Amino acid sequence: MARVIGREIDSDTIIDYYPTGKIVAYGILAGVLVWLFGTWASQYMALGLAGNLATIMVGIIMTAVLIWLRVSRPLLVVISVSLVLWGMLEWIRGIDWRLALAFSALLYLISYLLFSWLSRQKNTLILLILTVVVVILMRLVSSL
Repeated sequence: MARVIGREIDSDTIIDYYPTGKIVAYGILAGVLVWLFGTWASQYMALGLAGNLATIMVGIIMTAVLIWLRVSRPLLVVISVSLVLWGMLEWIRGIDWRLALAFSALLYLISYLLFSWLSRQKNTLILLILTVVVVILMRLVSSL
């Protein structure tokens, strides 16, 4: 008769895999795409609306990318980044396009790296509290 050998699975185990390099690359790409989509769409609508639409479009794309990269809680990461950088094209209006593109890429890089790193927290309640605090602080700093 066949004997079934089971193994114990530890539910507290966290996978040490964290694709830092890929998140950096896709964060930069997200910033570039938001700037490109927003700049293109601003020819047809107000800049603020175009930037917000670009943020939503890139957020949808980045949700799929973060799922593919096996980042934990990808929807929380994308929503947090979108809340922090909502209206970013209004912030960088009036500066040289090369500098605006660099700022966009840098801001998205830092935001995706920060929130994807925070999402590794095991305790969901602590993660949500920490994410809300960081989002509020970053919005306060961006409004100065």
